[in-house]
Amino acid sequence: MNITDTRLKFFLNEDISLDPISESKIKNILERLEDLAQIVVLPDVHSKPDNPIPTGLVIASYNTIYPFAIGQEIGCAVRVINTSLNKEGVSENTIDDLFKNIRFTLRDNIKGKAIAGKNEYIDILLKGQLYAQEKFFFEKGIDFKNTRLRSSSDHSQSFDQRAFLQSIPKDAFRGGLYRLGTLGGGNHFLELQVIDKIFDEEKASAKGLKKGGLLFMFHSGAGVFAKRLDNYYVLRLQNHRWDKELRQNFRKLLYHLNDFNFNRLSLRKQLFFKEGFIGIGADTQEAARYLMALRAAFNYSYVNRSFITQYIYDCLEKSLSQNVTIKLIADSPHERIDYDNCDGKNYWVHRNGASRIDPSDKNSLFPIPSFPGGPSFLCSPKEGLKNTLCSINHGAGRKFSKQEAKKIFSKEEILSGFNEKGIKLYKLGNENICEQSPKAFKDIDKLISLLQQSQLLEPVVATRPLAIIKG
Repeated sequence: MNITDTRLKFFLNEDISLDPISESKIKNILERLEDLAQIVVLPDVHSKPDNPIPTGLVIASYNTIYPFAIGQEIGCAVRVINTSLNKEGVSENTIDDLFKNIRFTLRDNIKGKAIAGKNEYIDILLKGQLYAQEKFFFEKGIDFKNTRLRSSSDHSQSFDQRAFLQSIPKDAFRGGLYRLGTLGGGNHFLELQVIDKIFDEEKASAKGLKKGGLLFMFHSGAGVFAKRLDNYYVLRLQNHRWDKELRQNFRKLLYHLNDFNFNRLSLRKQLFFKEGFIGIGADTQEAARYLMALRAAFNYSYVNRSFITQYIYDCLEKSLSQNVTIKLIADSPHERIDYDNCDGKNYWVHRNGASRIDPSDKNSLFPIPSFPGGPSFLCSPKEGLKNTLCSINHGAGRKFSKQEAKKIFSKEEILSGFNEKGIKLYKLGNENICEQSPKAFKDIDKLISLLQQSQLLEPVVATRPLAIIKG
């Protein structure tokens, strides 16, 4: 590692190191971001071909918002739902029936059928978690401080509703209406897990977690809504055909002209059509518009996971002959921009593949999954999180990119590994399972050990999967 800069904080060691591509990108960020306060490099750091910012990076600026600094999956999160079930009381046939029902429900919802009317849909975009608390029984009394976007002005209390809706491109609005309740592809998953180890009996018991108990963990976001919104506010590295790119840029231009503020066309051309680390002044009208769009995607993402949670509960009732209760344990978004006070200073904190965790909230738990078929951890925060801008990695991180994994690993090898562990795999789509080979990811045990040594977390329970749905 050949980077020395006082603005950098690394949470790495000999076992969990920085790959050359990510190192090169971090150097580029240091050279090109004009308003840079800090960069935190978390142990899951890895590079993606379509983003100049590595996943597992936290970037703080003083008065500038960098849409490039987070991924397209705005508000994407890992959610954990505990159940009253125990592994001993659930047969393999029951699990098979349950997951076939869940898979059918998730698939059924992507066939162009809107599950909310237009007015209700607008309510979802405006209210997010508050909407979920009104509609879903398992959201009652839940207050996840870390799930809410934190901005310099509280958009949830007072803002121009018309301006809020205008901040959402029509492509994103229309696409999102027909995708509520969908899991998504790539590294998104839904797992039934059994609690395998308990490290802290008191904290586990307080959350109703016991050895042998069953819980669901799933990874999902705002899907097509967030990606289409991002296309209008960021210029990503794309590999589209020229005609598709031309049509997209034409629609994008029309969108940025739709409020007839032609005097800002030059600024918008620079911000949203120029490739590179262009930042938006946090006190500008363009920033206010982008933050409203960001909040819409964040709200959509949260409610999307609430619909999936409802599907899980409905399928449990259908597949099991016994009464079952569920409890929401964690909902941990990891693509976000917040206005945070850290160590007495205010920053715009950009978290790319990093969750916001309040180190003072000792009663909270947050998930760190590893890879398909691997263990996951539910952890409690420690004071050392103040050194990471209150951020933690959302997973183990990759050793090999998806493109590399497809060339290196075989489908037969992965399925054989699942069979040996007694894990059932259910696929939603046609994505190549080789992308998610366990060998493509970093060692989760070494990563958790590093995070413990850095005083960032303490594991409370470890789980292992029994059945997996992959996008």
